[in-house]
Amino acid sequence: MILKSPKSRLSAVNLFADFILNKIPKEHQTVIQVVDCLNFYVIKGKTTYNDILNMSEIIDEFKVKYENNLPEFVNGKKLSHTIDLIEYNKEIPEVENMTFTYFNTKNCSYN
Repeated sequence: MILKSPKSRLSAVNLFADFILNKIPKEHQTVIQVVDCLNFYVIKGKTTYNDILNMSEIIDEFKVKYENNLPEFVNGKKLSHTIDLIEYNKEIPEVENMTFTYFNTKNCSYN
């Protein structure tokens, strides 16, 4: 079993993706994913939002907010090396079916 630390790289990129999502108004449909490529990050996704996000400002704001909680992620030079592949003003199809797998365990990180 692998428990994920809140300070792990996986947790940090998930937090960063959520931070980006919060910059887009809630009435717009948006899917954002941040991919850790070891020495840079790829920010990809689709949104119905029209205005292009200024990723430099968002990264700077993220660094200020989380510099104490995630010092290795924020203070490293990698976060400043990003590729923004977000597609704006795109329709996102409705999800009609979803499949979930559940495990009978008290630990939610167990797979």
